[in-house]
Amino acid sequence: MARERILLVGESNPHSVNPRFALYPNPPGSAGWRLCRKILRMDPGIYLEEFDRVNLVNGEWDRSAAKEAASKLTHSLRVLLGRRVCEAHGIDYSPFWLFIDAGRGRLFLVLPHPSGRCRTWNEGRAIEDAARGIEALRDMRDQGGI
Repeated sequence: MARERILLVGESNPHSVNPRFALYPNPPGSAGWRLCRKILRMDPGIYLEEFDRVNLVNGEWDRSAAKEAASKLTHSLRVLLGRRVCEAHGIDYSPFWLFIDAGRGRLFLVLPHPSGRCRTWNEGRAIEDAARGIEALRDMRDQGGI
């Protein structure tokens, strides 16, 4: 059986409504590019192989559409990117924390939004904390989940 891929969950993509390009590691400076290259420090090919990616809405942010989209996701391992994505999932925004929803068999890692405007990434050991969180998700997956 193939192991589950971790799902990266973003807000929306200003560059394309095509779901294939959600959190895509191109163009330079985009949220997907920053997440791949600057935060996770990954080769784009490996990033695309390792993670599934989705945005909750197309176009302008819509809270109710985002909540509905979040409720339809089936991945049990998710990285929630930013405050609004957390709100759509009914999770408190606490960057770099893992949340276990054992009743539903889900594990969430909360990270700040990967935009260039989010200053949290400039604080202390934010990049290292993100890497540790991703590694914890991988370990949980590889050890059989929650």
